[in-house]
Amino acid sequence: PPLEEAQGLLDALPGRSYAPGQGLLGYGIAPAFFSPLFGGGVGDTLSALMGGLAVGFCLLYAGRFIGSNSFFRTAICSAVASLVSLMLVRLGLGRSVDTVTISVLMVLVPGVALTNAMREIMAGDIISGLSRAADSILTAAAIAIGTAVGLAIGGLF
Repeated sequence: PPLEEAQGLLDALPGRSYAPGQGLLGYGIAPAFFSPLFGGGVGDTLSALMGGLAVGFCLLYAGRFIGSNSFFRTAICSAVASLVSLMLVRLGLGRSVDTVTISVLMVLVPGVALTNAMREIMAGDIISGLSRAADSILTAAAIAIGTAVGLAIGGLF
């Protein structure tokens, strides 16, 4: 369609935004579905649900205190994920720290960004693809650093 018609069609689309509670619920349910895929039991699934809620709360509400830097936000949220997972397993709700932690961290993994980076590289947009790939690698590094820091802090207690 012509540009004006296409813009009119876009403007006619309803805005899709979710209430914060719905987003938080999504952050809780997603890890709960990952847990059985990684071999977790009922306790691990409940622990992953609670860990996902903690990460969702961190992502949705703690941004005001953390700032807009996505590297530090991701590192802090992954530290929260590993700490919550460790504490819930130590309290006896979960069985495997590894299963609960990786289930919760799956909501932070930049899968779509990495897929888009590979698609752009294959399409010949090398600079854009490498830029997206570097961003995905930095996000993965933030997840790894935050998880290590969270488990180290949790190991002190």
